[in-house]
Amino acid sequence: MNRVLDWLTYAGYSILWRLVRLLPESTAYGFFSWVAKRTYRRNSKRVKRLRANYRQAQSDISGDQLEALVRSGLENAMRYWCDTFRISDWNKERVFNSVSVTNEHLLLDGIRDGRGVIVALPHAGNW
Repeated sequence: MNRVLDWLTYAGYSILWRLVRLLPESTAYGFFSWVAKRTYRRNSKRVKRLRANYRQAQSDISGDQLEALVRSGLENAMRYWCDTFRISDWNKERVFNSVSVTNEHLLLDGIRDGRGVIVALPHAGNW
């Protein structure tokens, strides 16, 4: 990228980081939901790619089900970004109440037995 585009990207990200944290929670999440809906309606190249990926993974679903999946995927992605911007202001209780763990014993048993564990966390935010 060129330096101007790098600076604009940084500035936009920094402004969003500050603004999203200052907004009331319902307003912030409402804004990101609006972005998801607008993105879906624009049907950009990226939305078409998402649809094609879902179609490949879920070839047996109807067109209406596919569209619902695309809308849901965009909503989840935007909620992820809102969470990512806001998570640094969350207290420990909010984080613990926001996390669900499946097969927690796979983690805790290794720690309890002194064997240790390796955990791969491929995403941040709400993933």
